[in-house]
Amino acid sequence: MLTNFRLAVGTTVIARNALIKDSPVGKVIDTVIDSNTGNIEALWIGTGEGMRLLLTKDILHWKPSEIVITDENDLVVAAELPKLQKVLSKEVRILNTKVFGEFSKKVIGKVFNFAFDTISPSILSLQVRSGWGIFGQVRIIPRSKITRMTEEAIYVDDKGIKIKSDKKDSLKGDNPVVDQP
Repeated sequence: MLTNFRLAVGTTVIARNALIKDSPVGKVIDTVIDSNTGNIEALWIGTGEGMRLLLTKDILHWKPSEIVITDENDLVVAAELPKLQKVLSKEVRILNTKVFGEFSKKVIGKVFNFAFDTISPSILSLQVRSGWGIFGQVRIIPRSKITRMTEEAIYVDDKGIKIKSDKKDSLKGDNPVVDQP
């Protein structure tokens, strides 16, 4: 199923084999994304016992209104997942991260949402907003254009993207004016 981050946040997690069959056990709070591959490795779930991680491989069904898992034991604290520690230590924030052109070194905008596939699950595209409010533009940048993700920024192959900047050093955080390609 194709979805996006803003729709996924708040999705109810249902446990099939809970004490009360098919009862809610939490809600999606955030994602854990491998910055090297763009794959969603796990979901942060808010539960009555605090934040827990749900590995995407443990999801039985992902529907628009709910995520179905086997039981509450699929929700674990981060310390119980040693294989995920490497990804968690290099985890990067996606929302509100600046997107720079790899070649031009200019700001294209900031990520305000991203689309992903719940089956694979990996990022398919970034929705990047530039400019001010209603005068700004929104661009959809496919995963194939993402060259690297760091803690500071996401870099994309910007060949073919026209970018105008009023100031010389866009890497310092200017707000560029982005033209339609």
